[in-house]
Amino acid sequence: MLQQRRKAQLQMEAFSMSKTDLVAVGEKDISLGVDWFFQTAQQYSLPLISSNLSCEGYQINPEKDFVVDGVRIVFHSLINPKQNIDGCTVGDPVTSIENLRNDSVNILLSQLTTDQLKSVLETRSFDIVIDSKNGKKIDVPEPIDLDSILLGPGKKGKFVGYAQMEVREGVKGFQAEGMLGKLKADNIKWESRIQSIEDRFKNDENLKGPGALQKKERKISFYKEQLQKNEEQISQLKDNGPANLIKNKMYPLGRDVKDWPGLNEPVAQAKEDINNLAKDAKLNQYNGVFVGSQRCQSCHQNEYKQWMTTPHSKAWTTLKANSREMDLECYACHSTGSFHPKGPSHPKQLGVLINVGCESCHGPGRDHLKAPSKKNIEKSVAVEVCVECHDGVKDEGRFDEKEYWPRIIHESSGD
Repeated sequence: MLQQRRKAQLQMEAFSMSKTDLVAVGEKDISLGVDWFFQTAQQYSLPLISSNLSCEGYQINPEKDFVVDGVRIVFHSLINPKQNIDGCTVGDPVTSIENLRNDSVNILLSQLTTDQLKSVLETRSFDIVIDSKNGKKIDVPEPIDLDSILLGPGKKGKFVGYAQMEVREGVKGFQAEGMLGKLKADNIKWESRIQSIEDRFKNDENLKGPGALQKKERKISFYKEQLQKNEEQISQLKDNGPANLIKNKMYPLGRDVKDWPGLNEPVAQAKEDINNLAKDAKLNQYNGVFVGSQRCQSCHQNEYKQWMTTPHSKAWTTLKANSREMDLECYACHSTGSFHPKGPSHPKQLGVLINVGCESCHGPGRDHLKAPSKKNIEKSVAVEVCVECHDGVKDEGRFDEKEYWPRIIHESSGD
């Protein structure tokens, strides 16, 4: 909790320094403590909005509007109502927003589940919905209906979106630049998958049973439904006449993006504070089912030698170089056993388990060390083990199994 609060404080400081026009209150913000969050937000004079959240003693605007080149743009924000927050009331998303103004561009910042958002859109026609709940990064805005489009920022702040609107006088509704091309490209994909399934079942004698045929029909039915939906949207785009346009660009916040100099000092201070918070924890060093890669070396010399040439063996060094070694959200992917229920649960406990060692892939080694056997160690490694960390978000999308696997595979010394 304390580390999360320090990170949230840094974010709020950054919002304040960049003169952010509005901040939608989220359920994760509130989970840090109602009083702490709102008092810290007040400290940085943040313009908070939420259309269905009210908290006793604190000011939250239900919406915020701007006029840009004569066009009124109104932002609304909704959070999941199914939660209990002491001192706060979360209203029904549908009834919390009154009738939308027809002379404005209405934008919804949604933190609702898919079903909750669907219920809102059945009665409230927003022009643009930015969905931050479901973690989807949307490059080309997706159509919700004839007049509305959907944007998605992805997960964990790894991308920043830049949307440009072209609003035409007297025209209602939005279409995305490039939307028609995307729908047509998707149709080619669905048709290709249908053909691939047909060819596979035609040529493989093992796929002639009733169960296999039912699976085939389900898959083909799904792809045909997608084709039909796309064809309807293509027809609507052609027949609906002129519309307001939106062009969207998602920029990855990768290592090639330079840090803003004004934030260097606040970030450095936050990292120091986070490390100090973890160092203050009173914990004993781990002594459990994970034993460390050095204990594997005597029997598996070739594997150990090859592992020492990989980035896995230096994973903790890269974390420490960025002053993140005590960050509770980071350390697990740079150490051994931290995802396992019987593994270490804090960076101060690691000891010999720093770096991504043998047991990260092959499982706990204590029993194998006592009585070496194929039955008490995982010799084969599934890609699911890799994607606990190389999940496309934490690793900024760099993971490619075919490219990465040759870097870690090693010559066997025995069991």
